[in-house]
Amino acid sequence: MGRKTRDFLIACWKAELRAAERAVDRVAELMHRAMAARYARMAAEEYAHTDPRLCPQRLVARSSGN
Repeated sequence: MGRKTRDFLIACWKAELRAAERAVDRVAELMHRAMAARYARMAAEEYAHTDPRLCPQRLVARSSGN
């Protein structure tokens, strides 16, 4: 895992956000937003493995708005 993995996850995240914006109904929009959130979380976890300033506790704190 490395930069290519992170870049791929970020590209997937962006694609899901674009798909959510183009969705014609609310269910499809929510599905794409959920997938975008999943890809964003996976990318953040990849960064956490390579950046010692990030740790799982900080990721959880950021996602909960603290």
